[in-house]
Amino acid sequence: MVQSARRSTARSKPADFRAVYIAIGWGGIEAHYGTNWRVVKRWIDEEGREELIAARAVAVDRQRRRARFRQYVLQNRPEGAGLIA
Repeated sequence: MVQSARRSTARSKPADFRAVYIAIGWGGIEAHYGTNWRVVKRWIDEEGREELIAARAVAVDRQRRRARFRQYVLQNRPEGAGLIA
């Protein structure tokens, strides 16, 4: 059998991958770690795809709720409240 000259240089999953993925999601994770989608996909599988995606969904929901609350508060504040004269 012919031995392949390629060595496996699989990049290991960073220790902070879970927290970073939950915070920024798929869209920014490739640029954050400077890697490609295949490596990110492998890391997600190693971390536990379903649980990680569920945790990201909870984080996105929290972000949306905070944004809506801030918008509501800013729209309904009294005139001049919070402004420095």
